[in-house]
Amino acid sequence: MTQRETQEDELRYTSEVGRKFHADGTPRSFVGNTIISFVEPDSPIFQLAEWVQTQIQLLPYARKFALLPPSSFNNRKSDLRVQPQTAD
Repeated sequence: MTQRETQEDELRYTSEVGRKFHADGTPRSFVGNTIISFVEPDSPIFQLAEWVQTQIQLLPYARKFALLPPSSFNNRKSDLRVQPQTAD
């Protein structure tokens, strides 16, 4: 595999292929718990996140992103348990 092919492969696939996703992009079974906290709409980080989303949506490749609606902005606090799956 050439260096260019390797770079293209890295852009095509997330490092979670084989762990959270199959190579075709479909999700694998993944057991785990996460604590999240929603971001307050009047906080500076919320305003910044809205601005960043607006900037991303202006990019020519914006369609490659799946953005959360602002009402779903959250902050992951902790992963509690992850149980790797060997088969689905």
